[in-house]
Amino acid sequence: AAAAAAAAGACAAAEDALLHFVRCALHRDWEFSWLARNLAPVKNQKIHWISEPGSASLGLNVNNRGQIRFIRRPAGCNVSLSISYEVPEVLAPFANALTPVVEGIISRDMVRFKDYATAYAKAQASTQQQQQQQ
Repeated sequence: AAAAAAAAGACAAAEDALLHFVRCALHRDWEFSWLARNLAPVKNQKIHWISEPGSASLGLNVNNRGQIRFIRRPAGCNVSLSISYEVPEVLAPFANALTPVVEGIISRDMVRFKDYATAYAKAQASTQQQQQQQ
């Protein structure tokens, strides 16, 4: 919960900042990247963004927006991610095949975030425990 709250709170300072997203896929030597603008966060509850028009690489403009919600629970925090995007016309014939690839990438990213948040929370708890013992 502490890491999720820190992530949600840290974004308040980054409101309206441009973020550079880079996504490498399929273990190739290329990358797809775009710029996104942070929208006004809801402290300790939600961060969200919208892509900047014309900012994508590879000549593909993938308009997208998303949000991450943080829901406090007695034993931690639930994190949910919602993303919507427009499939570029050139990729439309492959949309059904690309969906599981995109979902897999997002799923792995969420697992990595969970691992990071768990490690952060454990480190914070350990630091607090050490300070109390002094």
